Amino acid sequence: METLADSLQACVARVHATAQPVAGPLLVGISGAQGCGKSTAVQAMTAESSGIVALGLDDFYLTAAQRQELGQTVCPLLETRGPPGTHDLDLLHHVLDKLASGSSAEVPVFSKVRDDRGAETRSIGSKSRPEIVLLEGWMLGAMAPEDFVSGPALNALEQQADAAAWRAYQYDCLNGSYQDLWDRLHGFVHIEAPDFATVRRWRTQQEASNLDVAEQHLPADRVAWVEQFVQYYERVTLAMLAGHRRQGQVIRLDEQRRVLSVST
Repeated sequence: METLADSLQACVARVHATAQPVAGPLLVGISGAQGCGKSTAVQAMTAESSGIVALGLDDFYLTAAQRQELGQTVCPLLETRGPPGTHDLDLLHHVLDKLASGSSAEVPVFSKVRDDRGAETRSIGSKSRPEIVLLEGWMLGAMAPEDFVSGPALNALEQQADAAAWRAYQYDCLNGSYQDLWDRLHGFVHIEAPDFATVRRWRTQQEASNLDVAEQHLPADRVAWVEQFVQYYERVTLAMLAGHRRQGQVIRLDEQRRVLSVST
């Protein structure tokens, strides 16, 4: 059976073969809901080829202080990392510029334990200009449907009094700075989950793995935390599953993360 890494490698190869000639490295966006295995698959690709480097959208979260400021000026929900509007896209563009010029780039290291960016960085592209840069993240290529702000609440989080401002801010970001980033990429590969219930289950399994415990032994408070945390991602994830995303290769997974099909 073909693994996710195998399918991803084939999809990136097709993007490479069909993209218009570019002066710098080919930039490919890879989306996939939380816990689907995209980061592991990307790591497998970079390990096999010196001409491929990878960046994660998670590397470019705004600092805790920056998100606290957004929480005070726009909406408290923006203090939680992940949704549109909580990434430092200027820094990401700067790193892409450096890689495109053939220079090495320093990528920040974000600690999810501290929920903040540290002083340490990691260097990429230090040997030569890469042939391919993979940018992976849960919402790569996302587009906001027209009812993103006006649609009914999907969960308890969206029923909060300040959620309307939060949704409106995400909508503006998705239609602005994130679309500018998507425009810069040369192609997309979307790793598609069966449904959001599966995403919630995958994220719970991921949390158990992070804590090095069996899923059935995950503490109740962490289960509750995951249940709340995934609500921050639900609206955009469902929009992407409904087709509100940039066109690209699609890898469909079953509930066990096995590849069901690959299509364009």
